[in-house]
Amino acid sequence: MKMRLWLLPVLLFYNSVVAQSNFIRTRSFNDGWKFFLGDAPADEPSFPDNNWLKLNLPHNWCIETLFDSTNPTGTGCGVLRGGIGWYRKAHYEKILVDANT
Repeated sequence: MKMRLWLLPVLLFYNSVVAQSNFIRTRSFNDGWKFFLGDAPADEPSFPDNNWLKLNLPHNWCIETLFDSTNPTGTGCGVLRGGIGWYRKAHYEKILVDANT
């Protein structure tokens, strides 16, 4: 009898862990981004981004520019170009719908 009482909580715990593991999915969101250095109306979904740089995150556009002491950011930014840059990514998620609802 004691064996059964000990076994019941273990089986219930195992069952809950197995049930939860079926719903966990992890996926990196860092791949497949596009970047444009400058200002653009890129908040519009229909904005064309065909010529944008394709990259993965993390990304820092400053290290891709040349050092220039005449940059408006001055020496506070290490004389690297600052400014506005746009990152975009189209993300589509499959939604599973329960047929019983």
